[in-house]
Amino acid sequence: MKKALALILSLAMVLCLIPAVATATEVTATQVTDATTLATGDKVLVVAAETNMALKNEIVASYYLAGLAVTPAEGKITVDDDLVVWDLTVNADGTLTFVNGTTTLNKSDGFNSLSTTGEIHDWAIAAYASDTITNAFTLSESCETKGLSYLRWNAGYSDFTATPAATTADITSDMAMHIYKVDAAEPGESSDPGES
Repeated sequence: MKKALALILSLAMVLCLIPAVATATEVTATQVTDATTLATGDKVLVVAAETNMALKNEIVASYYLAGLAVTPAEGKITVDDDLVVWDLTVNADGTLTFVNGTTTLNKSDGFNSLSTTGEIHDWAIAAYASDTITNAFTLSESCETKGLSYLRWNAGYSDFTATPAATTADITSDMAMHIYKVDAAEPGESSDPGES
């Protein structure tokens, strides 16, 4: 009996020494109010302005991307889900490319779907404003068959999709996105979600 207890206690001590499995790192991001402040290498969240749903690198129904409910407070968001933090590239033509892990935010030409394998991945950014939404942007891609398609939160299906808009009058409030830039880490902290 004493040997069994000693063995159990020894095993418990050894288990306490094993580091915990790394989980997502909590990050805080600040709302972007001027698109010209975005730069290659920034880590960003894209959040539907009306619903506070963050674009998540998680496929829904084969063709769309999931959202994660976030709670902005005083122009900031704190999250601990690496799948909503996108690495940003600002291309020479001013368009943006969003990458999460090995996934690039793509749109398939000829369809409204978002994908991880689509051929169109450079998103144009433009200011969006209304009486109820401020400091927002639209993200659009030019498709050969559909013209301009805008990233939007589809509340009816609870997912992100891309929808054509022929004119600015066709741009709806569910296409308004807030962008949050991950704050620089304090000395000694990691600024890269997933690092520990």
